Amino acid sequence: MKEEELKICVFLNVKHGYEVIAEVDSWYCRDSGYVRVSEPVLIKFVQRGEEEVVLEKVKSLDREIEGIMGEALKEIEGLKERKAELLALGGAVVKIFDRK
Repeated sequence: MKEEELKICVFLNVKHGYEVIAEVDSWYCRDSGYVRVSEPVLIKFVQRGEEEVVLEKVKSLDREIEGIMGEALKEIEGLKERKAELLALGGAVVKIFDRK
């Protein structure tokens, strides 16, 4: 497995107040909207195996699909209810226009 050492630190977004962790030499150092609020730390990252990463990506996509399917089913049920309401009103609407 590949290992990589990065020198990182914490930066504060001055306007919005959130913090990010980034490499010391990243654009956060040059962006006037961020200030460094910690001392740099050297961290060793061990890369995960390709199979493990692919499986996690697939799981993530499955969760997205489930979420979209759930939202779609709710929307379909809403449309069916509206359709049923319109069909139920259909007789009343016809009676109004059939008056003479």
